[in-house]
Amino acid sequence: MELGRAIKSLSNKKSFGIDGIPPNLFKDSMSLLQPALLHILNNFCKYGLDNHLKIAWVTPLHKKDDRREISNYRPISNLSVISKVFEKCLLALLFQEVPNLEGDNQHGFRQHHSTETALQTIQAKMAQMIDERRHGIVYSLDLSAAFDLLKPDKFIELFKNKLSEGLLFSIADFLSNRQFIVEMGEKKSKTIHLDRGCVQGSILGPKLFSLYLHQLEKHLGVNCTVISYSDFTYVIIEGENPNDTITKLKKYT
Repeated sequence: MELGRAIKSLSNKKSFGIDGIPPNLFKDSMSLLQPALLHILNNFCKYGLDNHLKIAWVTPLHKKDDRREISNYRPISNLSVISKVFEKCLLALLFQEVPNLEGDNQHGFRQHHSTETALQTIQAKMAQMIDERRHGIVYSLDLSAAFDLLKPDKFIELFKNKLSEGLLFSIADFLSNRQFIVEMGEKKSKTIHLDRGCVQGSILGPKLFSLYLHQLEKHLGVNCTVISYSDFTYVIIEGENPNDTITKLKKYT
């Protein structure tokens, strides 16, 4: 059962989100909680995730140097454990429906892939172009904030004919009405609402990011290859001659 595997795969951390339930306690209580949780998750699939479970509890973690500098902190986002289980179930369904929808050129967030396989793919592509005496341009993209740009309506537009109606609804709902609260010491911020983006710490986020990148590559056409490791992305544009290659570069950028 997907639910049982989702619960077992939770971390053993004692940190918790807005629901106050740490993952290790949740796993220890799996035999008692599973029947009721299955009913709850089925309701989420029909009606959407409860809004209070969409709140992220953010704690700034000091990295180094001056504690008065905000850039010296890294935000740690703690999510509801029930929300995490729901994400894992959605991710399993996503793999079942579209096992390779993100294509072959995303080397992050995937087993048996790494920066090494990404570099090998770039090298092989460039070697092929040289052998075929084709011209090309390689440039890099900074997509470090791409997670922040995921929009529910855009997701529906891109994948309405690729995913089942129920799964598409659940993912779009998961991305909607996200909120977060920042806590530092005994101080808490007000609840802040987000109209786009995938919350930090999300299990679904990396997969959705990969789907977006693959759609970008398909949109650019057969003469353009997008090779990525996480958000480090290289675009290779091919052409018959220098002028043709430059024309395509201007079109795609």
